[in-house]
Amino acid sequence: MHTANFTISDILRRAREKALTIPQFQRPFVWKNAQIKLLIDSISRSYPVGSILLLPKTTDITLNSRSIQAEIFEDRDDDGDRSAGDSQPEEMPAEQHYILDGQQRVTSIVRVFMNADPTHSYYFNVRKMLSHYLRGEDGTDWITRKRKDKNGHSRTEDQDLIRADVVMDQINCEIHLSQFSDNNLYTIEEFNGDRRKAAAEMAKVRGVFEKFRSYLLPVVTIERDAKIESICRIFETINSTGTRLTTFDLSVAKYYPDPDLQSMWRHAKESHPILSDFVVDGERALQVVALVSAFRSGKFPEVSRGTLLTMGRDVILSEWDAAITGLAKAYRWAERNGARAPNPPSHNILTAIAALFVISNESASIYDNEDDTLRKWYFCKILQQGARQAGNYKMGLYFSELSRYSSEKINPTFDKVYMNVESIMHLYQAADVRYKGLQSLIFATVKNDLFTNHLISEDMVEEHHIFPRALLKKSKVRQRDIDSITNKIPVIKDTNRKISDESPYDSFRTRLLSAKEAGTVGALRERMHACLIPGNPEDPDWLEQFKVENYEVFMRRRAQIMAERIRTIIGDAYVDGTTDEDDDDPD
Repeated sequence: MHTANFTISDILRRAREKALTIPQFQRPFVWKNAQIKLLIDSISRSYPVGSILLLPKTTDITLNSRSIQAEIFEDRDDDGDRSAGDSQPEEMPAEQHYILDGQQRVTSIVRVFMNADPTHSYYFNVRKMLSHYLRGEDGTDWITRKRKDKNGHSRTEDQDLIRADVVMDQINCEIHLSQFSDNNLYTIEEFNGDRRKAAAEMAKVRGVFEKFRSYLLPVVTIERDAKIESICRIFETINSTGTRLTTFDLSVAKYYPDPDLQSMWRHAKESHPILSDFVVDGERALQVVALVSAFRSGKFPEVSRGTLLTMGRDVILSEWDAAITGLAKAYRWAERNGARAPNPPSHNILTAIAALFVISNESASIYDNEDDTLRKWYFCKILQQGARQAGNYKMGLYFSELSRYSSEKINPTFDKVYMNVESIMHLYQAADVRYKGLQSLIFATVKNDLFTNHLISEDMVEEHHIFPRALLKKSKVRQRDIDSITNKIPVIKDTNRKISDESPYDSFRTRLLSAKEAGTVGALRERMHACLIPGNPEDPDWLEQFKVENYEVFMRRRAQIMAERIRTIIGDAYVDGTTDEDDDDPD
């Protein structure tokens, strides 16, 4: 990368020549008037306003892009003045660049100093500059804007105002300021009828406007031979909005309009709403295409940015529909196995499963018959201690395992899962992949509402604290223990609202008494077992565990039941113990 300095006139000239364009993956212009005024005020005070990041347009990297969001006219002359830059000497056309970072600032500068805002013109109030701005007062009230007429013209009879684009033309700016000084010699307090004093004050105004003409914006330009991965990394590092530039964003810009990936992905989500429910990114579809394409060509599957951005258009178009179908099936499969929208345990693992569904001739049996091998592999992956969202390389390894399982009937690797009662009790962070994995197992197990026995549908489910937060907080229970997964259970929304903060001792006692009266204690026992609630309602001491002073006893008993449920799913891959990574978080 190399750094240079552009004057505002440099920016305006490039904008007029359409030498600066915005890649389509960037958001549109969104700045409000107050933000624009603050930028202009900062420039007038020689404050730094950040650097601009540019990428040269080359034949190697072509991105679908749009023009700066401004109405730029040649020789616009609404007030009988030359527009900004007309007095500039003729220069060679500027090199073409994409703006990777800084479009809000560049667009604001162009709109203000080229009179290119679609609806308004910006002005500087000279009278307010003399009475406020030049007296050291903060504020942007000396910058104002006036609405243009229906033809896009801007005129004002207010002699205190000078239009911002006129300021960039030193000759016309001088004419306006001289007229203002002459016309207001006896009306401006700072002049007091004294021409020498007026000249001194107006020199200060000219100094402010000269800052606009001489202000230097640092511009960072990426080398012409930079690789696409480097460009992505640079964008993510420098981008002041914190927006992550995804591979799908770049692919949309690269391939448009054939194929129009943005439109294709929008149609995919409309056809398969589950993709929207789980907030699946369009990059997942490209990853499935890459995995399947590698499988068909006998290559090791890779889903790096470089791979996705160098796939041929024909490959994308030929595999796209199958990839979308595979993705939708994978997320429906995960939902049946307890995954909750919008945050499944691992998007990357599900992407590998989606590719499996595409390439497997037996995908119907794997998908429809609740394949125990696939389920065991899935839970072994998401219940790993310290698990994080799998990286791209691991995704390729996962798919390699699954493709051998599909084509050669070779079982995938079942990673050992080290867990015990203590580690289960201490799962409390909802963002933890292992928490999500065990949560999925619970949701897949508990099919009916704990208290009503009604079937729990995905659109009516909520997670309920068996021991309410308020009750435990009064007893000074640690927050991490309050939010322990052992204290959570899926219920229907109406049940969650009805129970609310009722103590578990009272709510379970009510149901036990009702069951005894109806002679259905046996059915209640079966329901408690299905909902992973410890103990036997026929035991006279069963209710004791629901007293707040026995909360830790309840947690431990329920963790034991959860451990048995995990063992049922993953069999001998479950190891009752811990690894070195099972250190508790500090209190």
